[in-house]
Amino acid sequence: MSKKIVCFGDSITNGHDGECGRLNECLESRLNEWKNGEYICINMGHNGNTTANALDRFETDVLNELPATVLIEFGVNDCNRRAWTSVARISLNEFERNLREFHKLICEKGSKCIFLTNHIVEPLEGSRFKNQGNGKTYTENLLPYNQCIRDLAKELNVDLIDVGGYITGNNINPQELLREDGVHLSENGYRIYSDFVAGRLKEILD
Repeated sequence: MSKKIVCFGDSITNGHDGECGRLNECLESRLNEWKNGEYICINMGHNGNTTANALDRFETDVLNELPATVLIEFGVNDCNRRAWTSVARISLNEFERNLREFHKLICEKGSKCIFLTNHIVEPLEGSRFKNQGNGKTYTENLLPYNQCIRDLAKELNVDLIDVGGYITGNNINPQELLREDGVHLSENGYRIYSDFVAGRLKEILD
């Protein structure tokens, strides 16, 4: 019987059509090269989702797939301030509360929860993500959400795949990762992203 991994997230998880454009497909290929076809990776990423949107679909998209290992990737939409408002789509406190709830519900079903931090974003002039309503950059708004994920993983003793830390720690140029909007991953970005995530998963699951 295949070992199931649910990739639960936003558009970064969902990805796009292309040779290497979807996280679950990239991970499944890499894990099955490692363990000879043992894994199935399911795409439960939805474009534009915050953790509040994700909580609304949690029963159908996650609980109904358990038992499984669940990768949780959110924050890029939660932290976003539209140009016309200084308020984040989801406050940091609500973001933390929702992550806690995901973890609790998954563990109650005897399944494994893994948190992912977010890659660095760098919207260019002309990108619809460039102007944040609080006057900060998108990266500045995302940093506290990434730190929240790290802190919560430590508190709850949850395995962490620190994508953001890996990218900054290895001085990876955002232009190697990102599409034209400066937020979403290019095909090369997915290769870098999924290589790191798959490597950490092998350490965690072995």
